[in-house]
Amino acid sequence: ITQGMERLIHNCRAAMMGSRSEHAKIILACPLAPVADQSGEYEYGFGEVSTKRGEELRQRYRALARQCGCAYIDLNELASPSPVDGVHIEAEGHRKIGEAMTKLVRSLLEEE
Repeated sequence: ITQGMERLIHNCRAAMMGSRSEHAKIILACPLAPVADQSGEYEYGFGEVSTKRGEELRQRYRALARQCGCAYIDLNELASPSPVDGVHIEAEGHRKIGEAMTKLVRSLLEEE
């Protein structure tokens, strides 16, 4: 997953070369790690291994963001998966993520 994200970052930068967006900042957002739902089951084909990999992804994405000069935001620090399915985010989590993303984008724009 991390290698694929690295290729995507490089492809985005290559596509922006020579355009007005050439110096645009890229934000790498680490997705929520799936967890078991309120009944203790995993949904959508996820399992305990998915939770472990999600935790590993946090560290790898943080390192990748540093390596590639991207801004980084870890959604796991802002929200939790819904207990209904252990994957999706409820309204309050979306609000927190939106507020944090707004703050991050504003800070990146101020750097210009």
